[in-house]
Amino acid sequence: MTNIGADPNLPSDPNIPFLNAEEAWDIYDTVQIRSAATEKEGFASYVALGTVPIWPFFDQRKQDIGIAYTNRDSNEGLEFAFEAYSMGVRFIAPEGKVAGENAAGPDNPFAHMIFSRMIADHCGFRLKIRQDDKLIHTCTLAPAGVGPNGVNLVQLGGVAPVADVGSYSNTNGDPHISGRWKWPAPIEMPRGATFSVRLEPSNYLRNLLQALPGPSAYKFSPDGVLEKDIPAAALIRVDLIGKRGVQQRNALHF
Repeated sequence: MTNIGADPNLPSDPNIPFLNAEEAWDIYDTVQIRSAATEKEGFASYVALGTVPIWPFFDQRKQDIGIAYTNRDSNEGLEFAFEAYSMGVRFIAPEGKVAGENAAGPDNPFAHMIFSRMIADHCGFRLKIRQDDKLIHTCTLAPAGVGPNGVNLVQLGGVAPVADVGSYSNTNGDPHISGRWKWPAPIEMPRGATFSVRLEPSNYLRNLLQALPGPSAYKFSPDGVLEKDIPAAALIRVDLIGKRGVQQRNALHF
């Protein structure tokens, strides 16, 4: 990207480089874990997630899964030139009280806390641009720098010491933007370049996930009579914060 460009109102001069409009930008992608999740959206359960040895990111499009989960227009080449300043990984468990996950047998109400607080320690990742591994690290070294902090246990029914789990520490590290993994110099990603982040869970983590129940569902009664079940959702989100260069009208270039 450059700050020098030809005046689009004048005849183009091949000796003068075009100007990209530079904008602060974040590229993000999300895997969903919930019942009835489609193949494009993610996995139907923790068990299904644990059966897969590699979890790919940045291979979805917002037209397919919505801007709540990705802002990519293409699942192939990069849509614009991009300079990545930092990277973050976040594991998000369902908040609030989720219905019993295993009514027919032993239940562990802290399963979602295990998901949000433990698995980053047992999961690595690779950032690949074209054919080069630009970063290989454990997920704990790439905190998202966002999200709630602390753990709240909500006791229902008034019978101590039983506590129904309410709210989790849904952030990897402290929720401060300065805690993210930052490169000493921005990683340059040309327009059209292929790139990906792939999370690689350890064998221990895969076995752990295949033993976790759920996520099941929230139970509500909006009218106080009929019961309504809404699937609970866990998320894994990866994002790159940086700057993009967008081609301007009448200054398109290769």
